[in-house]
Amino acid sequence: MRDILLWLMRPFMRFWVASVESELDSVPRPRDIPQVHAPGADSDRLLIVGSGPAVGWGVLSHDLSLPGALARAVSARTGRGAMVDVIPDPKMLASTAVRYLDDARLWRYDAVVLMVGINDAIGLTGRRAWRRSIRGLLKHVEDASSQSTSVFVVGIPPIRSLRIFDAIIGSIAQRHGHVLNRVTLGLLGEFERSTFVPFSPVPVPVPNRYRSTEEYRLWADLIVDAVVAPLSKYSSVDRGPARAPFAEASVKEESDRQRAVDDLGIAGTPPEERFDRIVELARRTFHASAAMFSVVDNDRQWHKSRSGIELQEMPREGSACAVTITEAGAFIVPNTLDDARFATHPLVVGDARVRFYAGFPVEAPTGERIGALCILDDAPREPGSVDEALLREFAMLLQAELWRGVNLPA
Repeated sequence: MRDILLWLMRPFMRFWVASVESELDSVPRPRDIPQVHAPGADSDRLLIVGSGPAVGWGVLSHDLSLPGALARAVSARTGRGAMVDVIPDPKMLASTAVRYLDDARLWRYDAVVLMVGINDAIGLTGRRAWRRSIRGLLKHVEDASSQSTSVFVVGIPPIRSLRIFDAIIGSIAQRHGHVLNRVTLGLLGEFERSTFVPFSPVPVPVPNRYRSTEEYRLWADLIVDAVVAPLSKYSSVDRGPARAPFAEASVKEESDRQRAVDDLGIAGTPPEERFDRIVELARRTFHASAAMFSVVDNDRQWHKSRSGIELQEMPREGSACAVTITEAGAFIVPNTLDDARFATHPLVVGDARVRFYAGFPVEAPTGERIGALCILDDAPREPGSVDEALLREFAMLLQAELWRGVNLPA
């Protein structure tokens, strides 16, 4: 009987939703790079997928919305860095969410946060259809991610807490949201790495604003404890894809990586001031003899930007940057003469006399590591003498510049 009543009510709900959603046309939302990071070394990587709060209504940057708030909250709890990517769409449904994940490379993430359901609640999606969609979505995420990736399904918030739906008819959608949440809870026993996170109570909207930075901070606080708990189970070695440190990339991984380099069209291009200023600042900050932004292109290493070194390119084979892009964190060589991989490299035995190397990978918008920010010195340094969190910050600045003007993934 309930399903029949829902079926009869759907046309009225669609009419009501269409009449109120036009208000969203004038509401700001982020249009910037869909990635936010919080400072720190050995960063955890999270992905938010969904509609509603994931979209960032009311603010102009993802840094000011839920991704930024969650990145900072995770970092504050763990003492590590945090990187949060977001795939938002105001129209996303549970039944359509999988298509957004086709190119997401879920194995890269320590946690995936799913925020689907608001549109299903106000559209009165039936219980069986919801169960089928959520089951398929969770199966896809668990199958496509690493065994150490935790998956979180955030509950549908009270619909009337969303200002445009705060009306008597919104109570119908709100009650239906509670029903869908119960269906989700009943499904999670089938999945090893998935957890339900209640998204209630939600903060009261700030008067005369759709949403505010403070509200997103409070929302992040609602889910951060659940997200952080499994991250603490894994050490820096254990988190992420099950690969040995500095393992060779598979043929497909290298093919995807090279395709990303080609799509960016950056290798072989002239220097650009936007990169040069960051590289020069990194060199001075670390009191290094040289610094560069290197792009690993096929069998060469192209220095898109460089300071304190004249060499424009060099063979990829045997280079420290080629090693840097095999892992997500910093790669540091305290004394190149003591490392058999680099002791005979031209930069070590030649005029440059490089004795110290530190690098951090730079990614394409699609997630492949296309190059690295590197600092070099002509004298060895003690292990731990470089602030890895600061090195990461410079790499993130380069990465943000690289992404500007690029057609970013949805």
